[in-house]
Amino acid sequence: MAQSLGEVREAALAQVGSMNVGEGLLPTLGYNEQSGRLHVEIDERGYHYVVCERGSKFERQMTIDPKEPLDWICSNVTYEDLSVF
Repeated sequence: MAQSLGEVREAALAQVGSMNVGEGLLPTLGYNEQSGRLHVEIDERGYHYVVCERGSKFERQMTIDPKEPLDWICSNVTYEDLSVF
């Protein structure tokens, strides 16, 4: 893997900062709250973007491209930020 969870976090924070929204919109990294909040995992197969709530998995996207998780995060942050209006 080209990026660790820490590197994904730093890249996401940099991008979110340029979007003028809070980091509270970022997904969790490496763990799942089971609250419906998105989270990012990394394993030997690649990067995973997962949505789980109360033990049910609602969505999972996977890629080997280290830049794609940042695209997913920014897309979700943009959606969540706009949904408050």
